[in-house]
Amino acid sequence: MTTLTLELTNNEVFSILQVLGKQPYEQTAGLITKIESQRSASNEEVLSEEIDYEELFMKPV
Repeated sequence: MTTLTLELTNNEVFSILQVLGKQPYEQTAGLITKIESQRSASNEEVLSEEIDYEELFMKPV
């Protein structure tokens, strides 16, 4: 599998995570975890607002 590297701002990553959080948990949990771990490991600024996974996943769709 080819690895793809994207250059996104923290706000763009947060927006993607919010959209993914509206999908069924089983379908997106692995991807969300992978994105978050890569974002956290990067040397970029940390989001000023921490991601509330419970809020993302527990809202009615």
